[in-house]
This record gives sequence, structure tokens and C-alpha cells, in this order.
Amino acid sequence: MTAATTRAAPRILPGLCGAGGPRYEYRGAFIASNEKGTVFSFFLEGFPRSGWSGLGNLEMIVRLVDSWLDLGRLPPSYVDEEASEVG
Repeated sequence: MTAATTRAAPRILPGLCGAGGPRYEYRGAFIASNEKGTVFSFFLEGFPRSGWSGLGNLEMIVRLVDSWLDLGRLPPSYVDEEASEVG
């Protein structure tokens, strides 16, 4: 049995992003959200397409970043096996 890895929570950056919501940094990823806290984009060097743009939430982005950095792949639900691209 392996111990679960404890990581620091996403860090809130000073100022607001262009959509009026908080900005975060997590393990090298920069995450932006609107004023309701709905994540709409993140950037991570080396991630497919350099990041994600669309609806989501902070916990979803954290899982994507952790999977990519720890395992070098996306969770299966994010991959179109037939096209071999991010879904």
C-alpha cells in the first residue's frame, strides 16, 4: 500500500483575470476563472494544446494537471481513442 501524496492547494494570485474572477497557480499551471469561479482556461507548458479552454471547475483542472504531471497522460475520459486526441 502506498501513501497518498499530499500537495499544496492551488495558490490564488493577486489581481483578477480578464473575465473578472480569481487567478490561480497550481504546479506550474496558470488557471483563470470568471467571477462566479467557473474555470474557463488554464495554461501548462507541455500539456496537449498547452492547456484547456472551456467550462469546468478548479477541482477538475487540478485532476488534469496532476494526471499529466504524475503519469504523463490524461485520464481516459479526456482522450478520443479513435482520433488519438484530447476530447
